[in-house]
Amino acid sequence: MPNKIAAFLLSSFLLTAAVGQGEWQTFKSTEENFTISMPREPQQERTTGRTPLGNGHHIYTLDDNGVSFTVSYSVLDNALTQPKDIKRTLDLARDMVAMVTNGKLLTDTDISIDNFPGRLMRIEKDKRIWTVHAYIVKDRMYQLMTTEPKAKGPNASAAKFFESFHLLRPPE
Repeated sequence: MPNKIAAFLLSSFLLTAAVGQGEWQTFKSTEENFTISMPREPQQERTTGRTPLGNGHHIYTLDDNGVSFTVSYSVLDNALTQPKDIKRTLDLARDMVAMVTNGKLLTDTDISIDNFPGRLMRIEKDKRIWTVHAYIVKDRMYQLMTTEPKAKGPNASAAKFFESFHLLRPPE
């Protein structure tokens, strides 16, 4: 009987710990037209100035248990409608991340959100993995990024982060 009680208490503790890890906060930005889940409220930063990837950036960041989560939003000069312009901008986003990290490109794959084009990139450097999802939504660019220690399998927190990103409404 004591073994059953110990097993029950241990399983209850483990279940409680697992549920606690799963309770993320949903962050919503009406102005930037998106929602995403993170382990807790992110820090916010606004930058100004023109860059090849948009004018001014609104950046949300959070570090949690060795994983960094980032969402960046910027407004492009014009809505990108031509496939060659979209590809060029996504290539530039990939190249800038590769240059900043000075790492090895592991993945470079086309993705989409709500029929808007995007790119999935994974870069490795110094036993860390940078995963970036970049999306072009008319005249907006959304970039989601995680940085985490290299592991044998996928990181559940990173997957949860990327899967939780949604546009609030169709862009105008």
